[in-house]
Amino acid sequence: MTVNKPKEELIFEKKLKDTLSYFRSLLFDSAPSVLPDSISNIPEVQTVAEVINDIRNALFLAKNGDFSYTAKGKGFIIGTLKALQANLNHIAWIARQVADGDLEQRMSYMGEFSSAFNSMTEQLANVLHELHEQRDHYSHLALHDPLTGLKNRAYFNEQIANEIARAKRKDSLLAVLVIDLDKFKQVNDTMGHHAGDILLIEFANRLSNSTREMDTVARVGGDEFGLLLPCDTNSRQNLIKMSERILSHICAYFELDGSEYKTSASIGVSIYPLDGNNPQTLIETADRAMYQAKKIDGASCIFMSLDKLNP
Repeated sequence: MTVNKPKEELIFEKKLKDTLSYFRSLLFDSAPSVLPDSISNIPEVQTVAEVINDIRNALFLAKNGDFSYTAKGKGFIIGTLKALQANLNHIAWIARQVADGDLEQRMSYMGEFSSAFNSMTEQLANVLHELHEQRDHYSHLALHDPLTGLKNRAYFNEQIANEIARAKRKDSLLAVLVIDLDKFKQVNDTMGHHAGDILLIEFANRLSNSTREMDTVARVGGDEFGLLLPCDTNSRQNLIKMSERILSHICAYFELDGSEYKTSASIGVSIYPLDGNNPQTLIETADRAMYQAKKIDGASCIFMSLDKLNP
């Protein structure tokens, strides 16, 4: 004799089946991981699904060379996924008991199911938070100089290409500056590397304070810095004023270990598109100009193509 089950019971069993199938597909790639309509309105299911997908995406990136978190973090995540498998196996066992007519299990199922999902949600949220913190930390290290906090050479080289594209779209100029501290080795030799580090940090701060928010400031070498200055005008006078303002900020007295130290810097400037249309050419041209400035007497700025600009 066939017993017709109440509608609510059929709906419950369908949601159970859909939930188990979905989470098995997430963990074991047993089927396309598409959230079924029957459970898409359950907040706990949505939360766990989103977190698992985020972690799966992170592991996929790692397999493709994006090592933005430690091996320890990766092992922790894999361990968490294994723990989830154990939870799902327990839920599947309960489901079998329910299917076999174990009403006691049916009555206790909702409590255990809810508890299991809450536990998984909390555990995965913690893992995801740690993963995001590690990602942000290593992303910052990859693009910043650890001593001064400025952007590093890798970021600077990448940003030049972006600024060239922007200048091309706007039909404007881009000034690329290479700045080198004069007689920096003398500070290290006479006052020690600690004093040299203090000088670099303070120099970086003053350099940042002398530029606009739209400009890019980077430490590209030991005592060498780079600047990208987008210019919406091709006025020669405007560029000269910008370079003079920067020199006035960085060629000044610095306090090192209780003593005042007067420093200066040499600046070389290349301009897109007058001196080139690619990052390598512009950097090499600015570098040559900087060495010309050093030969003068320090505290100088050389433009390779200043005479090609409007007055």
